[in-house]
Amino acid sequence: MSHNKLTGPIPTTFSNLKQAESLDISYNNLNGRIPPQLTELNTLAVFSIAYNNLSGPTPDQKAQFGTFDESSYEGNPFLCGAFLCGAPLRINCTKIESPLVLTNVSNYDRENNGLINMSVFYWCFVVT
Repeated sequence: MSHNKLTGPIPTTFSNLKQAESLDISYNNLNGRIPPQLTELNTLAVFSIAYNNLSGPTPDQKAQFGTFDESSYEGNPFLCGAFLCGAPLRINCTKIESPLVLTNVSNYDRENNGLINMSVFYWCFVVT
């Protein structure tokens, strides 16, 4: 299902594909969070959600999902968790503010210098 211009969130019903060996939905226009129910797919040998517009935490690195590396998630700049910036970094998602959430200009914190967490940005730049 890669390269099919799919849009919207990843359906949670994909977790019903109990015998699936491959789930490649890369290079689409999917958005939203990765359904945690996908970790129930224990027969997956291939998993790729790369190059979409997904956000939030990556799935827990348990069972079959512990075998997938950062290439499964790359190209989704708003993901956080086990893999960021092409290196296996563990970054706490609760400390990263989503750049998609805009606040009222009057409440804008000028000390942040914009919507990007610059510490994370510089670390990603150094790692790559």
